[in-house]
Amino acid sequence: MTPTPSLSADVLIIGGGPAGLAAALSLSRQLFRTVIFDSGAYRNSRSKHMHTVPTWDHHDSVEYRASARKELLTRYETNEIVERKVETLEKLESGHFQATDATGQQWTGKKLILANGVRDLYPDIEGYDDCWGRSVFHCLFCHGYEERGSDRAGLLAVDFMAQKQMAMTVGCMAKNLAKNVTVYTNGNTEFASEIKEGASAQNLDIDTRKVAKLQHVDNGSTGVRVKVHFEDGDADKLGFIAHTPRTEPSTPWHTQLGLETTPTGDFKVNQSFGESSNVSGVYAIGDTGNMFKAVTIAIYSAGAAAAGIASSLSQGR
Repeated sequence: MTPTPSLSADVLIIGGGPAGLAAALSLSRQLFRTVIFDSGAYRNSRSKHMHTVPTWDHHDSVEYRASARKELLTRYETNEIVERKVETLEKLESGHFQATDATGQQWTGKKLILANGVRDLYPDIEGYDDCWGRSVFHCLFCHGYEERGSDRAGLLAVDFMAQKQMAMTVGCMAKNLAKNVTVYTNGNTEFASEIKEGASAQNLDIDTRKVAKLQHVDNGSTGVRVKVHFEDGDADKLGFIAHTPRTEPSTPWHTQLGLETTPTGDFKVNQSFGESSNVSGVYAIGDTGNMFKAVTIAIYSAGAAAAGIASSLSQGR
């Protein structure tokens, strides 16, 4: 039998964003050793401001991460940050976990936290990528307030958003921030018929024309941040568009570890502590284990996972 490698830490944390850093902070309070792997890739890298985080509202996420890192490394002696990408993860016969980073170095821990985020799957619409995070918003708590009072806003009802409850909920939220809101179904007349009555009751307009292109407008002083170009040659000018794209795991670790995933592409976890539904000792937090992808929820999930891990490790499990 291959000997068990010596432990690098009690907990390996993959991902150096708000969730991973928050988990390490909680674990530090119980003297558990962590190694945090940070590849330098962040889902919110295009956004210059974080919101809904008390004391940090409308501040740069880069500064947030730097401040959180400083706390972990100066106040506590149990954390190590490794600025490398993890290439492979494995659960050993001992029940421990082994991570191999981009240099080939191997690290082992008793528990594993996945906090590496997700990959957004953009709809096949020209210009969407350029607008994403700038004038196309996936969360109207995170974005949209700064565009409040816009004459017009839009809801792109494709993919995940082409569900009646989602479209009506997000459409009404957009209406809090704009005088008029149009639901764009991108040629889906059947869905337009499904939501017609509810949209009318909420004063939401519906446009079924096929979208040819989205165009971000850098100068937002006119109240126009994005243009929707249609295949018929016409265009709408909007303050913002609300749309949540589909997502998938940003790494192959669900395959390497055999983790179950949900229909929406998240890791399937128990709701108490965020532990994997089928691989014990693996915890998925932040965007990886929750369909509600926002910083405050990521931090909450980190605290829950840390509580579960601390309880387990304290009892020798």
